[in-house]
Amino acid sequence: MMKKLLPILLVALASPIFAQLSVTSTDVPFVIDFTGFEGTGFNVAPVPGQLSTETWEVLGFSDGDLFFGNTDVDGDFAKGITTGNVSSGGVYAFDNGGNIALYTQPTSSDFNPGSFTLKIANNTGAFVSEIDLSYIAYIYNNEGRSNSFNVSYSYNNVIFFDVPELDLTSVEADEDSLYTYNQSAVIPGLVLEDGDFFYIKWEGADVSGSGSRDEFGLDDISVTATSGAIIPVVGFSETEIVTGEADGPVAVAVEITSPVTCTAVISVIDSLGTATYGSDFIVSTPFFVDFNEVFDSVLLFNVLIANDAVLEIDETIVLKIDSVIGTCLLGPADELVITIIDNESALNGPCENLYFSEYIEGGSNNKALEIYNPTDAAIDLDGYIVKVFNNGGTAPSNTLNLSGTIAAGGTYNIVNPSADSVLIALADTTSNVTFFNGNDAVVLLQFADTIDVIGRVGEDPITEWLVDTAGTADNTLVRKAAVNKGQTDWTIGATEWNVYGQNEFGFFGSHTADGCAVAGCGTPAAVNVTGAVSFGIKLQWSPVAGAVNYQIQYRALGSDVWLSKNASTNKTKIGGLTGGVTYEYRVRANCGGGDLGAFTDIQTVTTPLKLGQFEDAEDISLYPNPSNGTLYLDGFDTEEDAVVFQLFDMTGRMVMNQTSMNYGNVVEISLPEVQPGTYLVRATKGEVVYQTVVVVE
Repeated sequence: MMKKLLPILLVALASPIFAQLSVTSTDVPFVIDFTGFEGTGFNVAPVPGQLSTETWEVLGFSDGDLFFGNTDVDGDFAKGITTGNVSSGGVYAFDNGGNIALYTQPTSSDFNPGSFTLKIANNTGAFVSEIDLSYIAYIYNNEGRSNSFNVSYSYNNVIFFDVPELDLTSVEADEDSLYTYNQSAVIPGLVLEDGDFFYIKWEGADVSGSGSRDEFGLDDISVTATSGAIIPVVGFSETEIVTGEADGPVAVAVEITSPVTCTAVISVIDSLGTATYGSDFIVSTPFFVDFNEVFDSVLLFNVLIANDAVLEIDETIVLKIDSVIGTCLLGPADELVITIIDNESALNGPCENLYFSEYIEGGSNNKALEIYNPTDAAIDLDGYIVKVFNNGGTAPSNTLNLSGTIAAGGTYNIVNPSADSVLIALADTTSNVTFFNGNDAVVLLQFADTIDVIGRVGEDPITEWLVDTAGTADNTLVRKAAVNKGQTDWTIGATEWNVYGQNEFGFFGSHTADGCAVAGCGTPAAVNVTGAVSFGIKLQWSPVAGAVNYQIQYRALGSDVWLSKNASTNKTKIGGLTGGVTYEYRVRANCGGGDLGAFTDIQTVTTPLKLGQFEDAEDISLYPNPSNGTLYLDGFDTEEDAVVFQLFDMTGRMVMNQTSMNYGNVVEISLPEVQPGTYLVRATKGEVVYQTVVVVE
């Protein structure tokens, strides 16, 4: 509770913790001081000592999530009254010399991450444009771990916006001290009509350190609403979009709370995203979205997504509304993250990719994993990952991102850092990913694709996974020589191992697989590109005597990952490529019975460009810009190809498509009757494509 009440204007809520927080006046503080709270739970119809779930939502505890309108008066949600220094995770009433606060003890499974969310109703009868928030935060630093206690707000309890000035982080070192923080911030630019709800969330999570966690409290929450003129607010309609690489353009919506003349200026934040402009996506920035008081309050523009043929991690594009121009405000939804889900799959055919070749679950810390390269070329380990899942867990207990290379026919050896010296001497790396027992699952991935497993993730066999007549506990497993690829189905995988006794290290450090060595099968000669379009190529090579089929591998230049296909004759087509990209390719023959020939030397081909893609067009210009109806396109060469001129509005709709037979350097274009605003221009002559943005007045 507050030590000193503000005179006259302070609305002390006699029973606010037992009912919904309704702000009924502007410029008056509404305070929650938790007087009477006894830590006896949360109830939609609370009795004395409880908090109301019409006001509070509590998430992230081992007993489950407590949503608005639900009831829970036991376990984690009803830990009673404490004076601090507790060990059991849950929600308490903190008695600080008679002053009561909402309090929690985080653990590995409680409030980590977790949150308290306060629901506020605007019943002022007015439009609220600003909230003045203050509160007292307690941190009892009595453990050797650092945790966060941060604040965000929301209009819908779904999308939250951070208030960075209210972030708190406990000290990692154990000081056995209670810290008191008087926190306050003004949240401006709000759009709260009378009757709207507003949500404030306090959220905690691990930051650093180890061991148990500090304790956190919350008291004397003061909310003051300020009314003001309704000023339209601009922001993205969504702050996160997930799209597949092959799903085509992404439609991005920018909205304004009420129609008015206003321009949003948008850019790409390269430093925050992982996708690369040009090769992964195309959008012209800075980009201008123009609202008009006559038209709709939601406008769309497209981000073009490239569907490449490269196996890679999922990538992100971060768009930012940098500023707004006009009688409007920039709202909190000023940043959009577009996640591009890769649609390629890792190779997992015979002799094509890495797999586990040995598993050691020996005595004490004698644990190790061996990974085998069955191919005839060295493999870069970038993008390969090993994860271990303990005791039936669905989240990895430990993860190792591999690095370096594995030679053709070689192994990569991962050893427990405390193993016997004979294993350590054979190690390529030591890692805690070997902290496993016989009942744990181990997974090998290439980027996001699983390529081999030992056991099943999410299932606990109690003692061990059965392998033939033995099991994974206290044994050494060596992959059978007849196996030449990884297996993601453990029902099959469990039959693919030879089992040896505990602490059998004699096989570790080398492996062979039938059918994966280069044998007597010949090598194709004279591999030629017989055709190339923007989306694919045709290959043909001289036949190899005795070949039953051929394996073709290809990849974008610079990629570490080969894609693969088979052909029954000495020619093939490779589709799904991207125009203007250089690809590497190679071919080998399969004579059957595991007799594989050597790959041909790597060759390259560059696919031609197609409409809608960029080529170097630095000498081409479009003027005047802005334009009042007539444009001049200057800089194309004088070869006798017509210029195709296209104009698109910001929704992606084509509003003009004109072919000009003027073969000179300057082409005059008369624009159709269109609404003033920003448009995308695309001009194509032969294989040269020029694209820019023009403002029509």
